[in-house]
Amino acid sequence: IPGLLIEPVLLEPMLIALPVGHRLAIDSSEKVPLTELIHEPLILYRRPAGQGLYDAILAACHRAGFSPRIVQEAPRLPATLNLVGAGLGLSIVPASMRRLGGDGIVFRNIAEEAQLSAPLYLALRENSQSPLITRLRQLVAETVNAL
Repeated sequence: IPGLLIEPVLLEPMLIALPVGHRLAIDSSEKVPLTELIHEPLILYRRPAGQGLYDAILAACHRAGFSPRIVQEAPRLPATLNLVGAGLGLSIVPASMRRLGGDGIVFRNIAEEAQLSAPLYLALRENSQSPLITRLRQLVAETVNAL
């Protein structure tokens, strides 16, 4: 976009959100290969709400050799967790969603071969000399470095 500077900030890992009692929720020490989700009902957030993440999840599933069985699309990321907690399926969400918790939800790490992550960017006006923007960039960098 002309006049806009897009800076990469963070590459956030993705997790599988599962209902408590699900067969994959039992052993949390091992990372889950994406192929374990081949026959699982998947809940995603609507593509217009998160086009990049939606497309990345589908692409990762296709690289793993399957098309995901999407049974529900939620309007927002937190709503997917509510549906998972209600036992309607699984979801793949950014790791920061773990902080929201939720009753009846277990989070599992995805195996690295899935190559699935959620990029976070900072969008700024190009050539902005504002001290507020400079401070914002510093705060973002400090926050990411503290993670």
